[in-house]
Amino acid sequence: AQWEPWTRAGSLELRLVEASDDALAFDVVRCRYAEMYRSLGIPELGEVLSCQRDAALIEGYAPDVTLTRTQTLMQGASCC
Repeated sequence: AQWEPWTRAGSLELRLVEASDDALAFDVVRCRYAEMYRSLGIPELGEVLSCQRDAALIEGYAPDVTLTRTQTLMQGASCC
């Protein structure tokens, strides 16, 4: 239920890696945003408009939370 706003209509498919009192880790294994930007031939714009905003969103939502992401589907990785 807590994932529903982000996964609504299949926009993201997530695989839970860890859920504890101190960490929440998951892989994004499908991103329809990446698919859309790729189909339009502008994945680099998707990286800027979608992926790069996530850190600021997390910081504004919960300043004590840290987002760590080493790769993205938008850049061609197998997961985020």
